[in-house]
Amino acid sequence: MTRALARLLSLCLLMLTVSACGGDDDPEPTATTAPPPTQDSLEPTLAVVTGSTASDGVCQVKIPDDWVDVGTGRGTTPQGDRWSLFGGTIASDAAWTSAKDLLRTQMSSAPDAEISDEGDRVTVRTPDGRRFVVRQRFDNRYCELSVTAGQETSEEVQSVWQGVAGTLAPVIRE
Repeated sequence: MTRALARLLSLCLLMLTVSACGGDDDPEPTATTAPPPTQDSLEPTLAVVTGSTASDGVCQVKIPDDWVDVGTGRGTTPQGDRWSLFGGTIASDAAWTSAKDLLRTQMSSAPDAEISDEGDRVTVRTPDGRRFVVRQRFDNRYCELSVTAGQETSEEVQSVWQGVAGTLAPVIRE
């Protein structure tokens, strides 16, 4: 399980626990004490994304309402950052390995980039927060979200990027 997914699950469990406090059958709600912060809770949390769906015809992603979709999986953010979404077919495990290796080669121009390979998902971040790429495998295809900023970005902005990447999915045709 990815760290971001684990944090999101922890947040959901915390919300359920907090919402269970008090209620109609207890006239005086009981106060609860939050546990002391852990290192994971001090890291930026994954932003929950609501908005519209953008697609390149192969993959789709949910983007915030204030992101501009210029069509075919491309657009800009309110900060002027460029984002793109695209997908391709994957015929085998060997083809997926090649797709991951290609991403590593493409990112070689950013030697300090942090590359996290989680099997079916590869995430690339540059230390200055200017590049963020997620390439994820879905059965017989992969989807990639890439965001490029013109300047260093805040952890809050990067959290939104991560939240958008968390909505990556193949387009399902019926």
